[in-house]
Amino acid sequence: MRNSNQTTLSARGFTLLELMITIAIALIVLSISVPSFINLLDSNRLAATRDTLVSSLQRAQQQAMSQSVSAYLCPSDSGNSCASQWDGVTGWMVFVDRNRDGSYTAATDVIVLVERDMPAQAIEADSALIRFLPSGHTTEQTFSVCGQHSGVEDLRFQLSRSGRVSHVVPANNHCG
Repeated sequence: MRNSNQTTLSARGFTLLELMITIAIALIVLSISVPSFINLLDSNRLAATRDTLVSSLQRAQQQAMSQSVSAYLCPSDSGNSCASQWDGVTGWMVFVDRNRDGSYTAATDVIVLVERDMPAQAIEADSALIRFLPSGHTTEQTFSVCGQHSGVEDLRFQLSRSGRVSHVVPANNHCG
């Protein structure tokens, strides 16, 4: 028997219709936000790759000047040899050319830095082998760091003869 002073608690919760509407709204919000989030992640990965490449170029310049020999940055997936071009390569290495032959020789040259598996679809440059003279000077180069998604703008920068890096706003995407 119930006491008249006791209140009855009714069951509370969501109806099936309310739950379906909530799920539908959540799916709509997710379908709008997920592609933007993926583009944001890709943009951040590209910026990290660009910044690491710029840092590696500066390291090569510093090594050339401090050791009074040429230092090079070249594309490399293995980290123990230079590739002939940037196509399909998303890593690089910096080495000091002790024997002064203009290429990497494992017996005599010193690897200063290796970066592998950078999160970019591709890296493009005017030439594969970037040489820094003992004075710190180099040849002008333009680099493009290419994204994996079409909604992300490629990042470009130029390396001047003095070794100074300047970022370039691309007029259009230069990556294939």
